[in-house]
Amino acid sequence: MKTTSKLITPLITGACLALLGPIQADDKDKSNRTITLVCDEHGFGGRPAGPTMIDLNEAEGVATIREGGVISHSGEILGAGHITGPLKARFTKNTITFVLRTGDRVDDFTINRLTGIVDIIWTEKNKEMLRYQYTCHVGNAQF
Repeated sequence: MKTTSKLITPLITGACLALLGPIQADDKDKSNRTITLVCDEHGFGGRPAGPTMIDLNEAEGVATIREGGVISHSGEILGAGHITGPLKARFTKNTITFVLRTGDRVDDFTINRLTGIVDIIWTEKNKEMLRYQYTCHVGNAQF
């Protein structure tokens, strides 16, 4: 009887380790996945033409913006489909921050990880500022 248990115990231990190996590897892969936020714009001239998407990869420390565009007061769609990034991002427990520099303009993005609200401060070279927000949620397949 003792000989049988000496053989079975290592077999069971080996089987458990073989099963746990892929699970641990899968967990590592998930830490390097990209999370997509689906965002509605508020406080910017015109109304949204579609959602803006923000792709976040914490393991790589980057953010990418895919603009949904806005419909101007004249009916023209501006910025739709424009992709910016990847941008270097700082991930903390409560926020994600990154900066977009375009010509004489600087956009400072701060994402609240609890509420999903993105505060954006747009600063021109002449120090003129505009503040607006996106309300975001994590994009998942709905059906």
